[in-house]
Amino acid sequence: MNNNKLIAEFIAPLGLRTRDGGYMPENEMRYDTSWDWLMPVVEKIEQVNEGVPEQMLHVNLYSERREVYQAVVEFIKTYNDERQ
Repeated sequence: MNNNKLIAEFIAPLGLRTRDGGYMPENEMRYDTSWDWLMPVVEKIEQVNEGVPEQMLHVNLYSERREVYQAVVEFIKTYNDERQ
């Protein structure tokens, strides 16, 4: 599964909607290239765990976007495995 799709399913289980009410294609998702897309995912992880994701994601203020992205992907994979 595409990692951006994995993240999208975590953040919006019913699918990401476009302005016209359709579903966003995977190739338009920007979790891997945009802090604006990625940070709401980190915030949701924080809500799900009722705590600071920094320790769980093994990232910090100085982490690069790709490091945070990879940590988010690994967290979601583990989270999904534990829920099954």
